[in-house]
Amino acid sequence: MADIAKTNGVTNGNVTFLPVAIATSQTVVVSKDERMCLYIKNAQAGAPVTITVVKGDGIAGVADLVVVVPQASEMLIGPLESARYGSKTTGKITVTASVVTTTTMAVIQL
Repeated sequence: MADIAKTNGVTNGNVTFLPVAIATSQTVVVSKDERMCLYIKNAQAGAPVTITVVKGDGIAGVADLVVVVPQASEMLIGPLESARYGSKTTGKITVTASVVTTTTMAVIQL
């Protein structure tokens, strides 16, 4: 499981980010009260990719967030709250992907 680096958003400005190849499972290091968006690009022409943001252990009753990114499309997921999806044990949010071929991901911290 690899950590994905975050790109910090700029208030009232713009930011350049570089998506990286997605893995079956990857993590994002978080601290208390962070908000971020996941940028997912599914360049595959033949199949959708299912992205799962695994529920954290900080708030009771939270479920995994499951999003299907259609073939040959891009999607922004979030804003995600670290309190809802972060693990208090590891200090990370875990993201899984059903398909990794030609799929990229970036994390933009708000």
